[in-house]
Amino acid sequence: MFISRKYFCSITQTSSQESWSTKYGNITTVISFGPIQQRRYSNVVWAVTVTLPAWDYHTPGRLYELGPRLTLELTKIEEGVDEGEVLYHAYISKTVKELVRLRKELPKKKKIKEKMRIRNEHRVIRRLKTLDEQKAKFEESLKQEQEKLVRKHNEVTGNEENDNRVA
Repeated sequence: MFISRKYFCSITQTSSQESWSTKYGNITTVISFGPIQQRRYSNVVWAVTVTLPAWDYHTPGRLYELGPRLTLELTKIEEGVDEGEVLYHAYISKTVKELVRLRKELPKKKKIKEKMRIRNEHRVIRRLKTLDEQKAKFEESLKQEQEKLVRKHNEVTGNEENDNRVA
């Protein structure tokens, strides 16, 4: 809470639902003074009375939920996105010899990665071509089946004039 230690603060819950602390946890981590905003727990409204000890003066206020707290820590800085040299790592430190060896191996790794990318592209192209061929074969067999059915129908009904037409 952002309340000075020299002030006394009494907090009461005005919600008719179950206790906020049993439902959402410790109140001191989620409240502070400020305008009320519509949040996830908008059904809970807190009435706050701050008593100033010098004047015995009561100031009403309202508290609102701030949301979850995040603690972020820098772990790794890398040159490029998922490629290149690691410039900083919080948990791993390398010797000068290891860094020199890694810098020598880096062009080889990039070349291997590029070959793999090209190989994958060729695989995708081949797969798309085979799919197109399979689709063409299926359409051809479907067309032949339709022609066969039309011929049978014409033989049964005796209509010889509609032989060239496909239904």
